[in-house]
Amino acid sequence: MYLRQLPSGKWQATVRLPDGKKTTHTHELKSVVRTWAEQVEEHLARGEVFDLAASSQTLSQWYTQWVQARVVAPATRQRNESQWRVHVQPRWGDVPINRIKRLQVQGWIRELDQTLGARSVEGAYHLLSSMMSAAVSEGLIPISPCREISLPKSATKRLRFFTKAECAAILAELDE
Repeated sequence: MYLRQLPSGKWQATVRLPDGKKTTHTHELKSVVRTWAEQVEEHLARGEVFDLAASSQTLSQWYTQWVQARVVAPATRQRNESQWRVHVQPRWGDVPINRIKRLQVQGWIRELDQTLGARSVEGAYHLLSSMMSAAVSEGLIPISPCREISLPKSATKRLRFFTKAECAAILAELDE
């Protein structure tokens, strides 16, 4: 692992892969790139090598493979296809999966939160997160960019209970 500060002030971590190639990650915080590099090295130490050539495929290409292999209920499949078409594909479809970064995902969540409800944002995020977790499992990328993402909070409805007088009135009406 090699850490360096770039002229922009950002930090960059570089990790050498078993095939001799390098992979890098850049962030404003040194601790973030150090954590990333340590996680990549842990994956490599466990023999979890990822395929750089396969990781350069676009998210749309990965979606085609991923959705065909996925076993889900028809309603879930339909909901996921809608989330993909409307929210995920327009933003991420043409991006190579190894180029999707955590801060970009967080920014996308913030953008969605400006126009969508919390549950819609959550659904789109979970679809992307599932796809990226599967990419990690398949050895396409070392770490999911969907980790440590803050999602908008759903508004909780305040429960209202009947008063004793309201209960008595309802019961009186039912008796009649």
